[in-house]
Amino acid sequence: MTFKKRRGAPQKSKVASNLARTLLQYVKGKRYKASTLSELIDELDIAEAHHPIFKEILNDLIDQGELTLQREKYTIPSSATLVTGTISVHQKGFGFVKCGEGPDVFIPKHVMMGAVDGDTVEIEVNPVISAKGPEGQVIAILKRSRTHLACTVVRKVGSHYTAYSPLLGADKPITVTSKKALKEGDRIICKVINWHNDADLVEGEMDRHIGHISDPSIDIKAAVEEFELPDGFSRECIEEAQSFGKKVTPKGRHDLSDWECVTIDPDTAKDYDDAISVNKDAAGHYFLGVHIADVSHYVKAGSHLDKEAFLRCNSTYFPGTCVPMLPEELSNELCSLKAGVNRLTQSVFAEFNPAGDLVGYYIERTCIKSRKRFTYKEALAVLEKKKKSPHLPLLQRMVELCYLLKKKRFERGSIDFSMPDDVIKVDEKGVPIKIERVEYDITHQLIEEFALKANEIVATHLASQGKTLIYRVHEQPSPESFQDFYAFARSLGFHLPANPSHLDIQKMFQEAKDSPLLPQLSVSFIRSMRLACYTPENLGHYGLALDHYCHFTSPIRRYTDLIIQRLLFNELPEGTDINAIAKACSEKERISFRAESSVVLLKKLRLAGTHFTDDPTKIYPAIITRVKPFALFFEVAMFDLEGNIHVSKLGNDYFEFNAAKMCFRGSRTGKTFIAGQPIFVRLENINYIMQQSEWTIVSPPATTPPKKKR
Repeated sequence: MTFKKRRGAPQKSKVASNLARTLLQYVKGKRYKASTLSELIDELDIAEAHHPIFKEILNDLIDQGELTLQREKYTIPSSATLVTGTISVHQKGFGFVKCGEGPDVFIPKHVMMGAVDGDTVEIEVNPVISAKGPEGQVIAILKRSRTHLACTVVRKVGSHYTAYSPLLGADKPITVTSKKALKEGDRIICKVINWHNDADLVEGEMDRHIGHISDPSIDIKAAVEEFELPDGFSRECIEEAQSFGKKVTPKGRHDLSDWECVTIDPDTAKDYDDAISVNKDAAGHYFLGVHIADVSHYVKAGSHLDKEAFLRCNSTYFPGTCVPMLPEELSNELCSLKAGVNRLTQSVFAEFNPAGDLVGYYIERTCIKSRKRFTYKEALAVLEKKKKSPHLPLLQRMVELCYLLKKKRFERGSIDFSMPDDVIKVDEKGVPIKIERVEYDITHQLIEEFALKANEIVATHLASQGKTLIYRVHEQPSPESFQDFYAFARSLGFHLPANPSHLDIQKMFQEAKDSPLLPQLSVSFIRSMRLACYTPENLGHYGLALDHYCHFTSPIRRYTDLIIQRLLFNELPEGTDINAIAKACSEKERISFRAESSVVLLKKLRLAGTHFTDDPTKIYPAIITRVKPFALFFEVAMFDLEGNIHVSKLGNDYFEFNAAKMCFRGSRTGKTFIAGQPIFVRLENINYIMQQSEWTIVSPPATTPPKKKR
């Protein structure tokens, strides 16, 4: 039977037995702007659609799942592979959707359908899976993750304002109405009125005013609003934290208050999670004690403290301040392993032979009294004998054991980056002062090695007991995802065979250890790998080359570690949804990282802006970090800031991209731009609202020879 276009009144034709099958073939693979059955019938515009039995057939198809009417006004045939999940949106506009236990589905920017970070979406998955994983497109937005957006006013247009939100990106401006007069640079919270108007723009009305982009003191406040971070604790939660008092006794625990334990942390740290003790016997055996604040003693499952901690899942660290997971009464006081006071701990004791092999361990609840609160700088000064301390022998034993553990880690295939960390320093008003480079010296390495070993022991211990735990996993990347990294490494001059093994990569990083190109090489390698996450499924940890690994050593600032503490001593209530906790902690970690990165980038731009104001003509040394077909990217070390220059602005020449060598070459001058090459740049403009900077490549600054003395 064929469908005829409707002309005038409905035709009274007999219903053929194959009407349902014909109808399904008619609608299959098509989309309609109908949200109700009546709207769909009108939109089909066929005579048979108005036959009395036609509506019954449509209803039957819907009941059988052959046809669905979606909230976003689409009809989707059931033959499509549809999946529902929460979308995570990258700052560049593309997204990923977690689909059950399988890999994340990549959503390209142009098929996001206006979805924002955290939305519940329905996606259609491409049946052809590429080497880099599954890909799909958003079909429907089932639930919006938020009703408000943080944004910054860009300009006034007629009676309304155009604003920019980092959550939506530069190509998705917001049209904002406001009863109060606004100006360019005002940072506001707007209530979303319409996610898609006729011009495909987001409409909103101003809800409250935060401040102005020129004021650095509100950067963190704006980030807390923008990323919807929980800030402040309920009265019940504070009262619960205060109810424990301040006195701690070792009753019912192994009393280690006479042991020599020390903490080593950054200068500004207040939440000391871990303390270390190391002893050595006459046979050369080492006895390591990793003592972790027993947060589970205070934060009981289902308590007000527990609910607030799970709401956050982790602490978020900004320049000069922190949004804590727990109230300061616990995070900075009762749980913090301060020197000279009793503190409740969970301790992992491990014995190693002279070769660094683990020969035994046990875990118990303890009470310690830290002898000394070291900063990394102070501990290094003692080791280098620039400062005297009675704890020098302890620190020296720690270094000895650290080197043994590092050797073992290298032997199993783990790659050691040993990269310095650039920390931006701000004053009390949030104004950036300088970038301070923190070297990854032996004091950082030994704390990391001991924490890694404690985490591995705890994960193996719980797994051996058959318990379901939250693993910290890092899946092995596919060989295809490494191809760009191999090409990049070769372009820097490093040798790799045609099909490099894990040992080949490890060897290359050892060779690059003292090279100025190590940071670029390391960043490129990390970008090629998958993100680590939390899951009850043990997938191993590729980066650390470990079969069992979890997070246990930072329960003051990570909820997963608190769950592990409860598991160790059988205090996790039956029926606890480990999978939901793991999923929430992975998601909150990602949001905190984005919030931290956003504020750090803005502070770096502010620091660069201060120098630009002082001298707009100043020339800065930089190094090319990567070359893409459309632009080259570079890093200005003085500000730890990445910039980029479009290929059309490289100079008075036609530059061609060489994919094999990953470089640009001028067809007339032969001038080449390649990763690792030093260049000189001048800052042209900074846009704090869009968090962007514009640069120009310039000739090296002229050096004036010193005047000769008469």
